Amino acid sequence: MITIKLNNRNRHKSQMKLTTHQKTIITSQATGMIATSLFTSGVLLSYSQFLGLSSSAILVLLALPELMGFLIILPSAYYSKNTGIKILGGIGIILGIIGFTILLIALFANQHRILLAFIGVGLIGFGWAMFNSGWYALIGPLVEKNVRGRFLGTLRFSWQLTSIIFSFIALHIIRSVENLHIAYSIILIAVIGLQIGRLYLYQKIPDQNEKEKNPASLIALVVILIKNSRFMSYC
Repeated sequence: MITIKLNNRNRHKSQMKLTTHQKTIITSQATGMIATSLFTSGVLLSYSQFLGLSSSAILVLLALPELMGFLIILPSAYYSKNTGIKILGGIGIILGIIGFTILLIALFANQHRILLAFIGVGLIGFGWAMFNSGWYALIGPLVEKNVRGRFLGTLRFSWQLTSIIFSFIALHIIRSVENLHIAYSIILIAVIGLQIGRLYLYQKIPDQNEKEKNPASLIALVVILIKNSRFMSYC
């Protein structure tokens, strides 16, 4: 009986109660990650075909965010220690908003539609890399270690669920609205609005990381990482 009571008390103590900041983190990520569903659900593929991109151009366009992330995430993480994580993260969100706005403009452009599409997706990838480089460093101090695993699970579940729901809604709009200009405009305007909401919520997340100078140059740190066998196996 004593053991059972102790176990019940421990379970009660270990129950995760979300703080205001943690709720803001979950809401911010749930609204912001909806934009990624455009790339994973086939919406951007359909959008690219509507613009008249060739098959090879579409492949490059869809891979552009990953390429930008590969090139930008390390320099962004490096300089965030000097400038502040939230500053670069906020700039990243703003670049994403600009990128989706350019994709919206490309729908109605008579010329350079393909160029506008590449610029828009490039800015989106650039912004995502800047944002992701410091995201976990930003939220880490706001989540206790004993509940961190469950919190990250809740965080992931929330944005995946909202992304799936939005994907179904977006695909339904594409199928039901005859004028594809209007259909893609509705989707992109919704995404832009959600990104603006994400920026607002992101600014409410406190940054408890202190600014400090990097002990070595960016190139020197990259060389150290490359030589580290654990890092390469992680990649």
